[in-house]
Amino acid sequence: MGYKVKWVNDNLGVSRKALRLYEDKGLMPKNNGEYRIYSEEDIDRIWTIKVLQGMGYTLSQIKEMVDDENFDFETSLAVKVKELQEQKEN
Repeated sequence: MGYKVKWVNDNLGVSRKALRLYEDKGLMPKNNGEYRIYSEEDIDRIWTIKVLQGMGYTLSQIKEMVDDENFDFETSLAVKVKELQEQKEN
């Protein structure tokens, strides 16, 4: 099953502009000019990007994570959660 941009916007809250930015940053495969249909894998990736942004990661940081095959995602998340807890306390 494929998902159109409108579905992504309506159901994930990710705008067409944000999707283009994800492509420009290398987080999503570039659209070759055809009408874009997102796969289940694309939807998972978009959702992950959105969640990570919500936690305070920048798109550049997210790009570094996905590009580094040795990146320790669990440790990074633990550090980010600790940072967010400290911000909340202050």
